[in-house]
Amino acid sequence: MYIVPEDETFTTHFLEPARAARAAGFDVMVATFVRHQRHAIEREDFRLLEMPTERASLSLVSLLRSILRLRTILAEERPDLVHALSIRSIVLLGLSGPVGRKYPLLASFTGLGQLWGRAGWAAEMARGFVRLQACWLSRGRTALVSFENEDDRREFPHPADSVIFGGWGIEIGSRRSTKRSGDGPVRVAFLGRMLRSKGLATAVEAVSLARAQEPRIELELWGTPDPGNPTSYTVDELNQLTTIDGVAWMGKAPDIATVWERTDIAILLSESEGMPRALMEAAGYGIPMIATNVPGCRSVVRDGVDGFLVPLNDPVAAAEAIVRLAREPASRNHMGRMARQQFDERFSRDAVAPKILEIYSRLITNRENATLVQLPCDHGSQPILS
Repeated sequence: MYIVPEDETFTTHFLEPARAARAAGFDVMVATFVRHQRHAIEREDFRLLEMPTERASLSLVSLLRSILRLRTILAEERPDLVHALSIRSIVLLGLSGPVGRKYPLLASFTGLGQLWGRAGWAAEMARGFVRLQACWLSRGRTALVSFENEDDRREFPHPADSVIFGGWGIEIGSRRSTKRSGDGPVRVAFLGRMLRSKGLATAVEAVSLARAQEPRIELELWGTPDPGNPTSYTVDELNQLTTIDGVAWMGKAPDIATVWERTDIAILLSESEGMPRALMEAAGYGIPMIATNVPGCRSVVRDGVDGFLVPLNDPVAAAEAIVRLAREPASRNHMGRMARQQFDERFSRDAVAPKILEIYSRLITNRENATLVQLPCDHGSQPILS
């Protein structure tokens, strides 16, 4: 059973492990708030268990409704394994009481979000509460906590056993970006939610600076606002951005191929990430990347190898990286090849799904046989179950 805040989060980020579980013989259930993706989930032959409140709802009444509904689902379905994805899902499970620890559990922090970026005593108390829930759940007889990068794991000192998943697997096949010529416009693309925390203002300023040196550079912003997020842009604000030379808000992408097959450079100047899926997708299409040197982004981009890492809130440094890649198509091609190589080894469905299924199997059969080991990789050692 997957517990996910919203249906679209499941369909955009977690379909591949669920498909792998189904192929391995699991009966897959998805407990989530249903907005637009009912048919997409049911088309996969997954059983949909509706939760009553959306991710953005923070009222006490909504929280209680979600807890009671989750308790009912767990009691009725009695799953062989629960996979809780995101802070909200983990907290709901923890607040569900003993039934939340009754079944084998993988509690996955898929990024720490706004809560870890806030200052003040209230935010610190909330972070402490989340840590407490993770600790309580991890004490279950068959429970494991996972993170998407080492920076996030260091925020949680108490769970005895934890593991790092560098993404949840992406299926791209042999597709590549078709932009390989040094002629014509150089397209820089952002794909994601239209949030201030994603560094869109810095990206726009960086491209404006870069165009002063290389007018062929263009920035395409793919995605939609997220009304449930306080850092979201409005439609009017995004339309205003399109009045800036070289900047275009493209709206919702019909699919990732539409974005990446026409792109020369991927950009993400975010404040923090879990494991940025857009960058992993760009790597799969063989596209060099420019990202901030922050948690999550630096787990995907290897500075000088398959892209460039730049300081947070530094449009000048980002502009320099953009201009360099725009003027050096040979460097773009080389970095793109290195990005695709890393994708195949670390981020693809074929690389990730077997590891996830192994953990599922061990949690179900005998969690005590799972031990943490260190495997060498491009970013040092990343613990996985062996």
